[in-house]
This record gives sequence, structure tokens and C-alpha cells, in this order.
Amino acid sequence: MQSLMVWVATYDGMWFHFINRSLQNPVFDLTMPWITELGSGGAVWLFVMFLLALSGRGEYRKMAFLGTVALVLSWLLSDEALKFLFARPRPFIHFSDVRLLVAGPHQYSFPSGHTATAFAAATALLRKNSKIGAAALVLALLIGFSRVYVGVHYPLDIVGGIVLGGGVGWLVVSIEPVLDKTVALAKKKIKAAKRERHKLR
Repeated sequence: MQSLMVWVATYDGMWFHFINRSLQNPVFDLTMPWITELGSGGAVWLFVMFLLALSGRGEYRKMAFLGTVALVLSWLLSDEALKFLFARPRPFIHFSDVRLLVAGPHQYSFPSGHTATAFAAATALLRKNSKIGAAALVLALLIGFSRVYVGVHYPLDIVGGIVLGGGVGWLVVSIEPVLDKTVALAKKKIKAAKRERHKLR
């Protein structure tokens, strides 16, 4: 098992250097930091969900709801749980020759939170609408790739984020009926509480 871990770490480091250094070019140096920033805090995905919710169409509002749930769950699992469980140092801490194109995050490396939230949102959207979901997946892939290129993640971190985010997105859409019932029950209780407060006035 230890030899397998060493083998994985070795090739993960090799692929990291290939993407971070061998693929270096002015276009990527300009665009990848910008793309990686889009995924910070799930900003671009929250904006997409906001636009879908504003559309007024029931289908799009449901997509926005499911995508947001998937995004939040994947963030909690990746950034608030698994990173601390695996406690993997960032590549710029392990290697001295990393081309670091953005500020180095203080959190641990595995899995990539940017990638997990991106694929959670994109997978949920894909299961509800193939055209919107396909565009979202392309953006999610670019965000994942950018995390390695700018020097803050190993390729394996990205793979972990894809598996985690994709799984969460798939699960959230699969339990859509349960979520619908939960929301309906919450709305019913809120209305009942408002009526009760109105009686007491």
C-alpha cells in the first residue's frame, strides 16, 4: 500500500509540473488566474443560479434550487471536512519551483473545493437541462484545470473534486422529491407560525 501511495504521489507531481510549468504560455498566464477566480466562493455558480431563478420559469427556478443545494453540500464536504481529514499540503509548499500565479490559499489541498463546487453545480444542471449543463461542465473543467496551472492544486486534487462534486450533484437531483417535500413542509410551518403571530396581535 505504501509503495502504491508513493507511485501515485510521484506521478501526481510529474503531471503537476507538466501542467504548471511545461504548458506555460502567455495566453494561459493571462486567462487561467481569471478563470480560477470565477470559482472562488462559488461566485460564478451563484450568479448563474441567480439568473436562472430570475427567469420566472418553473423549470429554471428548480434548477437554481438544486444547483445551489449541490454547491453548498459539496463545499461543506470538501472545505469543511475532507480537506482536514486528508491534510495534504499544497504543491507550492512541497515544491520550490512552482509557478504560483495567484495568492496561495491557507487551506489544505485535497480535494479541490473550487472543482468540487463547480462539478456539483454543473452536474445538477446537466441532469435537468442538457444544453445549460454541457456549458456548465465546460466551465467546471476549465476551473479545475486552472487550479493546477496557477500552482495551487495537484491533478489528483482535481480528480477528487470531480468525483465528490459530480457525486453530490447527482445525488441532489436524485433526491429531488424529498427536497420538494421538505421545502413544502417548511413553507407550511412558516405560514402557520405567521398566522399564530397574527392572532396574538
